[in-house]
Amino acid sequence: PSLPPPQAQMMGSVHQSVPMQMGAQVFGNTPHPGALGIGQHNPYLNQRMIGPLEALKRTVGNWTGEGRAQRSEFWFGSIIYAFTFWTTVTLFIVTVPIFNRFDESMYFALGCFFLTAYIPLISLLIRRLHDVGYSGWMILIGFIPWIGGLILFVLTILPSEDRPNKYG
Repeated sequence: PSLPPPQAQMMGSVHQSVPMQMGAQVFGNTPHPGALGIGQHNPYLNQRMIGPLEALKRTVGNWTGEGRAQRSEFWFGSIIYAFTFWTTVTLFIVTVPIFNRFDESMYFALGCFFLTAYIPLISLLIRRLHDVGYSGWMILIGFIPWIGGLILFVLTILPSEDRPNKYG
């Protein structure tokens, strides 16, 4: 026997329109009264996980640091991008000595490549910090020896805010 389609549920001041996944949660009582009126769609509830290729496309495509990046987008994007980046660097390091042309200009080109290639990852981390409700300037915590990276790691595994925030 087939089950009837899920119906829209309303709890508190957030209303999620159909279609809704079976067992999806709807959060109520937003901390900012009036932030979402009845009948408005909240895009931060019931988000679908972003696949690896879509995450990589968003990582490479958004260099501005504006907006938000949910957890799946951050982790898939950063892991695949880092793998691609290090594969390219390894191929560069392996193939250049074969041709015996590794001079100062190659060091300069490799340095420019490193600096340019890290911009999307920094942008992705800023967007992830926006998604959990922190300023992108929190990325500077990473410069604190030993605990800075740990703090950033903890911030990236926090769940997304379930409401719009000042970053998007």
